[in-house]
Amino acid sequence: MHIDRSAGRAVWLAAMACCALDARSHSATSQQVADSGKTGPPRNSWYPVPVVSRTQVTGLKVQGVLALLHRFALDRITRPSLLFVTVIGTQQHQFAVGAGGDLWFPGNRRGLSYLVQYQKYPAPFYGIGPRTTPAMLEPVDARTWSGAVTAQQALRPAEYMQLGLTIARQRVVTRAPGGLLAPDTLPGSRGYTQVGLSVGLSHDSRTSTYYPRGGALAQAQLTANLRALGSSTNSWIGTLDARRYVAVTPVSVFAVQAVLQGAGGTVPFQLLPGLGGDGLRAYEDNRWRDRVLARGQVEWRQGLFWRLGGAVFVAAGAVAPSLGALQDSPLRTCLGAGLRLLVTRKVEAYFRGDYARSLDGTSAVTFGFSEVL
Repeated sequence: MHIDRSAGRAVWLAAMACCALDARSHSATSQQVADSGKTGPPRNSWYPVPVVSRTQVTGLKVQGVLALLHRFALDRITRPSLLFVTVIGTQQHQFAVGAGGDLWFPGNRRGLSYLVQYQKYPAPFYGIGPRTTPAMLEPVDARTWSGAVTAQQALRPAEYMQLGLTIARQRVVTRAPGGLLAPDTLPGSRGYTQVGLSVGLSHDSRTSTYYPRGGALAQAQLTANLRALGSSTNSWIGTLDARRYVAVTPVSVFAVQAVLQGAGGTVPFQLLPGLGGDGLRAYEDNRWRDRVLARGQVEWRQGLFWRLGGAVFVAAGAVAPSLGALQDSPLRTCLGAGLRLLVTRKVEAYFRGDYARSLDGTSAVTFGFSEVL
């Protein structure tokens, strides 16, 4: 997401406002604890968050988020649950609305994640393959309804089995005349319907889901989209995601991530593994697409003073039509640095602003809540 200076200032002012709300809430909570003689975090904490930005595709972009941190158990084990509603409007009359959450039940024995959203939004499409060029860009204007839910059950401490369902329907309403999608030879050219069943296993020993200072996360997931259930085509997508966090000092954290994705069958281009965005911050989401993706990134996070922190990171990745072809694909890289602002002390959740630049000169400034890995 490319941001101009004025929008960047507005984003940080919004984050500072969240800090003030958190400080005021913390003060009120401390007074209540002192008066009642009780200790521990509050059960509910609300956070209204406005974010203003600008991108080449959207023009001025305004996003409003209302988030609730809820604790099903007031102990030191159960993770806080997050529920949110978000609305996005842009200068180009684009619109998106969504609601979702990550629920953790007492003792973290069960978890539930869900997301329901509608998007009236253009998406840039450069074609498929590792060597697409900026000149191949064509906007794809679509209307998308989607919903996903994933339940996980603890098999033993830090080990989970996951079952999920994804339902999505996209209708492409505008295509570039003479573009890659015009001949209707590419799956997804007019849109797609997805009904996907997923199964997975995970190991999650992170100290926090928002700002881990130790532990690891390893996930293996397979999603099957079946025509027998209503999907446009038969396809599958598999993901391996491994992350490790090391507290080097009390205020320093080293994080590393490696991801491998693969897709098979007749896959709509919208569902192919995509390189860019959070996985390669110098580029927009899904800048490159193909059937196989491999990427990795490392990040050093450093506490500075007050609520401020910093980070430096390096990332690299590639896409290819097959696993064996990865070694011949161009390796895309980026490096960058950013600032962190502690929004709430209740769960150590940070607002981040990152600047990333690639070796070919592409750069981007991105903002977000919680870390990308």
